[in-house]
Amino acid sequence: MRHTIGMRHLLWLWCVGCGFQHGMEGGDGTQTGSDAAAPDGRALDGRPGDARPIDALDGPPPPVTFVQGASGTFAGNTVTLTLSTAQHAGDLDIVALSWTTGTTVQSVTDSDNNTYALVATTVSPGVGTLGVYYAENVAQGVGADTITVKLSGSSNPVAVAAAYRGLATTDALDVEHSAYGTSTAPNSGNATTTHAHDLLVGIPVSSVDVTAGTGFTTHVDANLDIVEDREVTTTGGYSATATLGSNAVWLATLAAFAAAS
Repeated sequence: MRHTIGMRHLLWLWCVGCGFQHGMEGGDGTQTGSDAAAPDGRALDGRPGDARPIDALDGPPPPVTFVQGASGTFAGNTVTLTLSTAQHAGDLDIVALSWTTGTTVQSVTDSDNNTYALVATTVSPGVGTLGVYYAENVAQGVGADTITVKLSGSSNPVAVAAAYRGLATTDALDVEHSAYGTSTAPNSGNATTTHAHDLLVGIPVSSVDVTAGTGFTTHVDANLDIVEDREVTTTGGYSATATLGSNAVWLATLAAFAAAS
């Protein structure tokens, strides 16, 4: 089916929610290609438009961006976090949970059926545990995404989640390092990156207020647990740092994720 829409060559992009449509106009002004769509989202012949994520298009990847975050609520042995905006296909989610010792994480799932992998589990003997998980290349959502963490028992957990755009959709985790101690200055210890362009995500937790370290920006703050990040463009040794309101036991994890290329 041919539709005349003009007399000049035109490559046009049209955003539908989180997806893009594209088409080519020939020299005779004819719109061609299966992706041809009208401005209301329909194909030009009336069929529904074929919205695709930005990753499906040629061109540079999107910049690394924090999208949204959440802090968790718990009941019994279950922690729930809600990312209120529908997820964009290809984004990366991070979930961090701290709890008193004596229990373990049984599962991390979400309502969009994404798969979560462990970054690290750090244990301060007799005090507490920090577990960090991530899901890369998440599915396109249709509404709020509910993340559910099940523990082996009730343990007064604190949980945070963050979603990022512009990271690699496969093998996103570059390196990680974790540590624990007692002071006013949490430090994950150094991890040496292998990708020049990485997003450094720090998860420092304690029993007192935590603020981001130098060079890091806090995006999710649950008072005792925060998600902080820093974008770097050269390989090297990096650590996640923070400052506590007073001297206390802390745990900290640095996870470096490769930017999309």
